[in-house]
Amino acid sequence: MAWLGSTVEEHFNTLKNLIRKERETDLALQQQRIAGEDIKSRVASGITWYPLIVKEDYYDQREYVVIEFERTKETDQPNSFSYGAHVEIFSQHSSFQKGNEIKGVVGTVSFKHIQVHTKCNELPDWFDSGKLGINLLLDDYSYKVMDEAIDQVLNAKGNRLAELRDVILGNKAATVSKTPITISTEELNEDQYKSAVNALQANEYSVIQGPPGTGKTTTIVAMVNALCQQEEKQQVLVVAPSNQAVDYLAVKLHLQGLNVVRLGQPHRLSAEVRPLSLLEQLYNHVDYKLVKELKARGNTMKNMAFKYKRSFGREEREQQKLLKKEAASLYKASDAQERQISDIILDKADVICCTLVGANLPVLKNRFFKTAIIDEAAQALEAATWIPIARSQKVVLCGDHFQLPPTVKLEENNGGKELAVTLMERIIGDHVAENLLTTQYRMHDVIKEFSNQQFYNGKLITAPNIQKLRNDDEPLVFIDTAGCGFEEELDELTVSTFNAGEIDILQKWLAHAIDNHQIDQYHTIGIISPYSAQVKRLKERLETIGVMDLKVSTIDSFQGQEADVIIISLVRSNQKGEIGFLSDTRRMNVAMTRAKQKLIMIGDSSTISHSKFYTQFLEYIDSIGAYHSAWEWMN
Repeated sequence: MAWLGSTVEEHFNTLKNLIRKERETDLALQQQRIAGEDIKSRVASGITWYPLIVKEDYYDQREYVVIEFERTKETDQPNSFSYGAHVEIFSQHSSFQKGNEIKGVVGTVSFKHIQVHTKCNELPDWFDSGKLGINLLLDDYSYKVMDEAIDQVLNAKGNRLAELRDVILGNKAATVSKTPITISTEELNEDQYKSAVNALQANEYSVIQGPPGTGKTTTIVAMVNALCQQEEKQQVLVVAPSNQAVDYLAVKLHLQGLNVVRLGQPHRLSAEVRPLSLLEQLYNHVDYKLVKELKARGNTMKNMAFKYKRSFGREEREQQKLLKKEAASLYKASDAQERQISDIILDKADVICCTLVGANLPVLKNRFFKTAIIDEAAQALEAATWIPIARSQKVVLCGDHFQLPPTVKLEENNGGKELAVTLMERIIGDHVAENLLTTQYRMHDVIKEFSNQQFYNGKLITAPNIQKLRNDDEPLVFIDTAGCGFEEELDELTVSTFNAGEIDILQKWLAHAIDNHQIDQYHTIGIISPYSAQVKRLKERLETIGVMDLKVSTIDSFQGQEADVIIISLVRSNQKGEIGFLSDTRRMNVAMTRAKQKLIMIGDSSTISHSKFYTQFLEYIDSIGAYHSAWEWMN
């Protein structure tokens, strides 16, 4: 295992330092972005809300001002605001000066509304003049939680967390329970069943590796069902690094008839999972009317206090003080009632679902779990992975370390390479896991086989019924642009690479396939590329293509998805043989395993063949007769 030092202290102190450096890098990038982009661009990218109107403002129990805003434009615009995020409030009025922003922290947030807890006792003069906006600052909350988690794990002594840490790091032997595990075999194949049983019998931790299309989610759902149906019923914590992954699992578990509570801000959850969220269940609870009544009375007291303006006497000042104190008391009572209802909802849950960082939300402060299941564990920063582990007696890590790694902003040579190594990867190394799901239900056998040999030691097999369904005559095609003069170009605005010639060929191949009925309205189509500049141009070009279900996106955005037909534009074409993002073979493994029936790859063989991985890919293409020259589509 590739630990960051020879002792527990060295490992976690190094990890703590890497998280600090990542935070500093993130902060610098965010400041550059805010300073370098205009308001319209920042709104479009989800880091600014503007313009805003003030719905109400009041004091909390510490007599700090809380402001509730509503945005009047771009209300369906995706955004990155979440609970605990640090923000600054600004004005476009002439009296506002840069540097005088009101700093605060996000409380609740929805598509249109946001609550900001400020760090001031009185609002400045410019607040009542001009259009207001909010900038998202560095999401310090997640870094703070990760830092605290590292300290908690490092300093653990004589408790369950210390045991888990020492076993996971290999300083103590793992143990296995002999208690029989009852799991329904109705929807599980042999490997899924064996992996689930092994995971649940492990006393400290287990790892399940799920290559593309092998039913990792099915296995997780079966494990959760088994835990919830035990004689000694237990509540299960299910987490993942991304909201999308958590939402997907929450819905799957809900469909099993389990009582699921999804933690998180409603505006960041999919519409399908929103009714399961704690906030939605809280607002719909029969006792929530008392919370609203207490808040309304608090607002009345606050409004009466604010009747007194700047110049008033001692008696009025005392009256204002009493009214503010009464308002704060009512707000405090409403918060207590809200917490009580939340606890009732959480107590009744079979499963609590949230992101890794969400496992540290205040509502879970005094809650601990017998089992935590971490999905997409190979996409999670190690520091974040320890957050749910610290709340649990055992952990099951599920994922695939041969697919997308975590997103890291730190340069590779400045610690980014070490930071990107996940806990799951440290445990397994560069091998396949003992609990490996081996039967895939997605791809044509020909599409599967190259990744199978490159990453999974040839252990993957295709389910017999899938082999019968995927009967395409030419399931895998490589269109070679070498010698066509399709040189890559740099988009200076986005500092991303694109290739106009590849877009031409892709469009012609797609039109040809539609005309010749190789693709019809019943096929789903995914067009993906590692480069955002190429994706942007592909979207603009393909708007007029008459295909019902076509999605264009980056490889990272397509993670976890699939389509009948996948077309990959590799982009890179240069004399030096530089391949950039293409050198990340795990990213390409994701791209090449999204296709169910047909995979089309377009690229320059003379450029990509400088890499051993792509040389072996081209050899595979030759061996199955899937090679085509782009000249075939240039007439």
